[in-house]
Amino acid sequence: MDKRLELFQSKIRIKDIAERANVSIGTVDRVLHNRGEVSKETKALIHKIIEDLEYKPNVIASALAMKKTFRIGLLLPLPTEKDSYWKLHLNGIENAVNEIS
Repeated sequence: MDKRLELFQSKIRIKDIAERANVSIGTVDRVLHNRGEVSKETKALIHKIIEDLEYKPNVIASALAMKKTFRIGLLLPLPTEKDSYWKLHLNGIENAVNEIS
């Protein structure tokens, strides 16, 4: 299978960008977070690769790396037997909580 196709079928990782740019993961991290010294040419190359691969940071992985806890609060009416509309929302939230756990 074509290596480019493999990358598009899976999540793009910082490691994939580093391999394509022939730089370290740390260099890609510095470019992504705009810190440290990186040459203009390397920075431009990494930004081009990020754009070409349509890289999107994994928010969950970032949160785990930061060891931060996020709390989300929701206010929903309790579903009744007559009006089951809100039951769908409640089920979706419960499924998401179970999936993350």
